[in-house]
Amino acid sequence: MAILNTSMTLGLDLLPKQSSSVTACVNLVRCSLAAVLVSVIDKATSALGFGVTYTILSAVCVLLLPLMYVEMSVGERFRRRRVAKNVG
Repeated sequence: MAILNTSMTLGLDLLPKQSSSVTACVNLVRCSLAAVLVSVIDKATSALGFGVTYTILSAVCVLLLPLMYVEMSVGERFRRRRVAKNVG
C-alpha cells in the first residue's frame, strides 16, 4: 500500500490536470494485484504453509521497499523540471 500511495501521490503531482485518471489507474492496478495475490496466497499456503508463505511475502516487501525511496527522489526531480518548464 505504501508503494501504491507513493505512486499515486507522484502521479497526482506530475499530472495535476488528470487527477481522476491517475487515481483510476492506481486503483485498477491495486485491485488487479489484490485479485492475483489472493489466488497466489491461497495456493501458496496450501503448498508451503502459513509461516513460509508469509515469510516469502515479507521478504518481497522488504526487497521492494527501496523502490519507494527511488520513486520519491526521482519524483522530486520530475516535479522540479515541470515547475521550471512552466515558469520559464
